[in-house]
Amino acid sequence: MNLNFQNNVQRAVNFIKENKKPVIFLYIYFLILALFNTVITWSLVPGDTITTLFAFLMELVQMIGAVYLLREVFFTKEDSVMRKIWQAICDTPLFLFYNIVVGLHLLFGLILLVIPGFYFLSKVYFAPYLSIVGDQFAEHDKSYVEWSKELTKNNIAVVLFYIIVFNFLPMLLFAPLAWVKLGSIEKLVQLGICPLETALIIFGEVVFIHFFKDILDKTKS
Repeated sequence: MNLNFQNNVQRAVNFIKENKKPVIFLYIYFLILALFNTVITWSLVPGDTITTLFAFLMELVQMIGAVYLLREVFFTKEDSVMRKIWQAICDTPLFLFYNIVVGLHLLFGLILLVIPGFYFLSKVYFAPYLSIVGDQFAEHDKSYVEWSKELTKNNIAVVLFYIIVFNFLPMLLFAPLAWVKLGSIEKLVQLGICPLETALIIFGEVVFIHFFKDILDKTKS
């Protein structure tokens, strides 16, 4: 497997151009969540039980949007918006479960050392995606974790590249602002970066899904 970097980026751009309505819908959805999360976080105490519960609920609601986007790229363009939303809500618990599995693999690897952590992460990273679209896309007789390991076998570096560039980097770009004291304009800046950060995260996820789809297409053929 090669990077297919330019090809997958172009496919993502074409997808956004051809599916403006669902993409705009998702952009507004994620932007509202980002703004709401930013404002509410100002009044929460770090490490508090309420803060932890709020963070979990926000993650859950964000996952609904992620599942919606995943299904949109693969096969639900003909469905109504409400049907897509309902299907995404129904699929989210399974998506959450396999994201927890991915997180546990990362945690286990980090306990050993940082590099093993990213290695284990890369091997199982496709499991949540496979849990949503795998059964409808291709026949298989293995668990989603094992299937993910098979898809990423001997290509860990390529998968890790896409994970870092398109999933982690957009969020890491704005992370330093959390430690910079900007005085009276600090809250305004935090709100101001939400539109750009949201756009980068959505675009990165679209690219990554096309990368994932490209791997599935090749293994299916």
